[in-house]
Amino acid sequence: MNKEIASLQEELIFRFGYLTNKIGLNKSIGQLYAALYFSKSALDLDQLGRVCRMSKGNVSINIRRLEKWGAAKRVWVQENRKDHYEANRDIMNFVINHSVEIFSGILDEGRGSLDEVKAKLATLDMVALSVEQKNELKAYQENIKDLDNLINKVAKTTKNINSLRKLIGY
Repeated sequence: MNKEIASLQEELIFRFGYLTNKIGLNKSIGQLYAALYFSKSALDLDQLGRVCRMSKGNVSINIRRLEKWGAAKRVWVQENRKDHYEANRDIMNFVINHSVEIFSGILDEGRGSLDEVKAKLATLDMVALSVEQKNELKAYQENIKDLDNLINKVAKTTKNINSLRKLIGY
């Protein structure tokens, strides 16, 4: 490979890593995706490690994430037993899949936290509380109910996004 082209490839990979880090992903994800995206052929884990200057373990973990989000796919290469990967060139699909996964995780965590707080509120001895404390707890319960409603609305929106994607084939 020409020295200038190799330098350009290295810069693109570095910049992609920087950009993905800015949106909350680790830079390895972006670097691997860029290496696959700009490669003219499928790459195996060793090749990806060399191109991105990262360990095979790091490559392996992050390539699985890319596969899970639909950003990379395993392909067969004739006369080679190693797994090879290509980028899914539909970047928007990758972004949507990642966003839905992140929101789903946040929603699950938020729902779990609210359930824990509700359980603690239920165990309080209401008889032993003053009127002021009871009013304060009632306000907490109303706020928790509002948060529950918000989580349900966002969860419904996430499901609607997935349904819409299926409907339009995206």
